[in-house]
Amino acid sequence: MLPIIFCPEKAQLQDNLNEVKRYLAYPKSAQLDKKTEELIFQTIELSKNNLNPKSVYQTFPLEILEDKISFANTTIHSKNLTVNLVNCKKITLMAATIGIRFDNLLKRIQLENPTQAAILQACGAMYTEELVDLTCQKIKLEAQEDNCKIHPRFSPGFGDVPLEIQKIFFNLLPCSKIGLSLMDTLIMSPEKSVTAFIGWE
Repeated sequence: MLPIIFCPEKAQLQDNLNEVKRYLAYPKSAQLDKKTEELIFQTIELSKNNLNPKSVYQTFPLEILEDKISFANTTIHSKNLTVNLVNCKKITLMAATIGIRFDNLLKRIQLENPTQAAILQACGAMYTEELVDLTCQKIKLEAQEDNCKIHPRFSPGFGDVPLEIQKIFFNLLPCSKIGLSLMDTLIMSPEKSVTAFIGWE
């Protein structure tokens, strides 16, 4: 299967005040004062105007042997990933980003208004999750066409899967086509980006 680039419309990414509150560490039952709520809504709108959501993914045959997985001439040793992918015959590698415009906006707001910058960080996390969920939904539909179901996504940096594994995504996927790059520190640019493995059972 060839790589697939997915570019949803910004309108497809849902605004979720509760998720923004969660990322800001507000209790679920917290009632915001009017001024804070207005600032959050303004920041959500500002965020959405600066999104350029894109993702890329590709699916490969998968082999699982004890505590390691193999695909596309690549082997990863990981107990946690092996458990996540148990019974899977295929694996999708996915990378997603909401774009560099959001990063540039965040840098500017951090200098001008630290309070709004914190809200902006939360909005960025919320929209990144929305993009990843949309991409996973697309992958799920493709899996269903193949009479498969997908497992929960698993990202480098979790469990015993080191960030070093990020390099595999950038070796196998055309991440530059969605404006995504990997720095020597293994941090992605733009900042609000995600990579993940998704198993097909």
